[in-house]
Amino acid sequence: MNWLNLFRFSGRAGREEFASVSLVMQLASCVMSAGGLGLMLDGNEMSLLKSLFLIAAGLVMIPVSVFLVWISVSVFFRRLHDFNWSGWWYIGYLILVTVGAFMWTDIPWLFTVLGLVLILFFSLKRAPGAANRFAPAAEPFFPAVFSGRPWVLGVIVAVTVVLSLLPLFMLSVAAASL
Repeated sequence: MNWLNLFRFSGRAGREEFASVSLVMQLASCVMSAGGLGLMLDGNEMSLLKSLFLIAAGLVMIPVSVFLVWISVSVFFRRLHDFNWSGWWYIGYLILVTVGAFMWTDIPWLFTVLGLVLILFFSLKRAPGAANRFAPAAEPFFPAVFSGRPWVLGVIVAVTVVLSLLPLFMLSVAAASL
């Protein structure tokens, strides 16, 4: 497993790498959603300490978010390369989701489900193992002790699905409590 591959846009990414990065992204999304909801639902008045904490958290989250988005996009590009597709198809998906989210604000869950279906497809679909125009076959992401066990990928994908639906659940609970 070469950790520097997480930052590259060239080459190929296998199912395990894509599913693992998706899991980390969903976990980060849940943590950020929970933190934001916790601050939003806090009924206390805004104090100086709370204001300083919000500013510090924002300054920390900007580089962390850029770092996570970079890794996410690079792994998605390389996963598309694994299917012998151009990584630029991902940009079309981002435009569709962004425009859709702004145009249809009454059904935001639809774009979460669309993203989840896409993550499931690329996490579970086996790509052709032969070399293609982008690179030779993707290297295994996990050490050999995990790569031969198909249940590992299943657990990663199942936890990713649960974590991707958790922010929707948290938002519905928060909306019900307001």
